[in-house]
Amino acid sequence: MTGTPSQIELAEQIRTLAGAEFDRVANALIGAAQNRTGQDRADTQTLIATLEEKRAEVMAQDEAGYFIREWRELDNQVRQLIVRDPRYLAMKANRGVLTAINRLPGDTPPATPSEPVTQSTRQSMKHVTIKLTIKELEVLTSLASDQVFRREFIDPKMPGYKTNSEELGLSKVLVGRLRALIKSSWVNDQTHPAGFAG
Repeated sequence: MTGTPSQIELAEQIRTLAGAEFDRVANALIGAAQNRTGQDRADTQTLIATLEEKRAEVMAQDEAGYFIREWRELDNQVRQLIVRDPRYLAMKANRGVLTAINRLPGDTPPATPSEPVTQSTRQSMKHVTIKLTIKELEVLTSLASDQVFRREFIDPKMPGYKTNSEELGLSKVLVGRLRALIKSSWVNDQTHPAGFAG
């Protein structure tokens, strides 16, 4: 692998994590295929074959910067590789295939409407509006992204550390929202203040 020694060391760790993510998605699709019949099963098996092709392409990369740039934050990259593939797009009308790839074990579950709404819940759901410049938003997103990475992959290795899965999931969603806000078409002007409802 090419890069500085420190880049290569980090990239190797990230590549291992990316491989585990490919495994997670593959196992989910294999389980889905076993519960399907006929064309639904054949289509899901096509997705599995697509996944393995994408895995081979990613793992063949020998530039440390690629893994650091594209895979440091595991944010559904594996799923996106599949859903952008022409074979998936050709099957998109098949509702069974959409279900197989759109909800995988280990994903952050959606909120459950039937859960009782307590005073604490109401307080946590309260919206707060702040104004940031694009530069400030980029810095905040970078810091939040690094913190999520640390909590997901570094802190669990420390003795006595207990992962808060709910908080981690919420953090990943929030980072995704911040990134989407930066990428949105109306935030191209660096001097334009961006409002964000948390």
